[in-house]
Amino acid sequence: MGVEYTVVVFGLGVLILLFFAGPGNIFNYLFNPTSLPPITDVDGSPITYRQSAFFWTDLGLTLLGVLLLFEGVIGGFTRWVWARWIVIALAILCLLVNGYVVIGLRDKIGMQIVNGVAIIAGLLVIVTNLRSVLQNRRFTQ
Repeated sequence: MGVEYTVVVFGLGVLILLFFAGPGNIFNYLFNPTSLPPITDVDGSPITYRQSAFFWTDLGLTLLGVLLLFEGVIGGFTRWVWARWIVIALAILCLLVNGYVVIGLRDKIGMQIVNGVAIIAGLLVIVTNLRSVLQNRRFTQ
């Protein structure tokens, strides 16, 4: 893969992590769980951020940003087959979380379009890396 692909994918990962609110919420929750505003459920009872549906949407976007960062670095700087398999595993995790958001949480929070786009991006990363692994079998070290 070329330098252009690496720069674009890495840049998209950085943009997602910096400019979407979801990754910021996840990082705030990890470092200071009380920094987020209170969240209530359907009945009006207060719940933690981790118990809310918003946690999963934010986690899906964070996984997409991290996946694109790894894809940019690994796609541009290494042909090591095991590194490609690590990216594929991360992409599958991203697909599972975002699929849960799009399908499983649709009744609670509606259709999350950005998480749907994350599914498509994850599929693209999987196909790209599988093609690279199958074409470059001689690079097994």
